[in-house]
Amino acid sequence: MPYIVTCTLCEFQREIDALEDVFEFRDTHQATYGEDHVIEWELTGESDQATD
Repeated sequence: MPYIVTCTLCEFQREIDALEDVFEFRDTHQATYGEDHVIEWELTGESDQATD
């Protein structure tokens, strides 16, 4: 399921498909820019996967 990811200080939005990738992005972003950069995410409710 896609997630919309934002940083509270950078004020950007990015769509990331897998929750594991959200956590990896959070860890990398905070390691690069500091712990003050809080990453928030929410489910978009949309999926590219076909259903039966």
